[in-house]
Amino acid sequence: KCTMHHPSTMIRADIIQKHKIVYNADYVSANDRHLYLDMMPYTNFYNLPEVLMKYRIHKGMTSKKKRDLIVAEQKCLRQEMLEKIGAELSDSDRALLNDFVLKGRCRIRDIKTLESVEKILQKLDSANQKSGYFPKKEFSKLCAKYLLKRCLNAALYGKISSKVLLKKTALPVGQVKIPVLLKLLNIVLPKQKEVK
Repeated sequence: KCTMHHPSTMIRADIIQKHKIVYNADYVSANDRHLYLDMMPYTNFYNLPEVLMKYRIHKGMTSKKKRDLIVAEQKCLRQEMLEKIGAELSDSDRALLNDFVLKGRCRIRDIKTLESVEKILQKLDSANQKSGYFPKKEFSKLCAKYLLKRCLNAALYGKISSKVLLKKTALPVGQVKIPVLLKLLNIVLPKQKEVK
């Protein structure tokens, strides 16, 4: 998800002019994220703590009317991001990325899928460490958070015990806040599966 809401952004015109950055008119909804992606190597991004806008949700929103098109755009944008950071993923890796890593409403029901998700996150982090396209420390933290979220998902939907999750995944404890890790450790579910 993009943490910058386009109507509330302030952008220095000289950065756009100097590097000849323009909106990509091929996108209906993701043109702002594409713009930010193109700006990444040339400037820093910050979110201000104040609320700057109210977002109105209604039936006629582009995000509701053109949902399928927007999902396709997001996949294209992700592919471009992968190329920019130098991550080489197979078709099956890209499918897992779209269906289980970046999709908020996924359900991980087995340890094998979770291990595949972890490998993809490791590939992304490793590629970004080499390219430095995104800030390295922040990108690593983001990958760690995604892994923790997917572990929680696997515990809830796959009923996989915390013990197994800790044994089967390389949870980056130093990268995430301890309360999140404790939340994972304290999950108690009936009929938890032990996977060997």
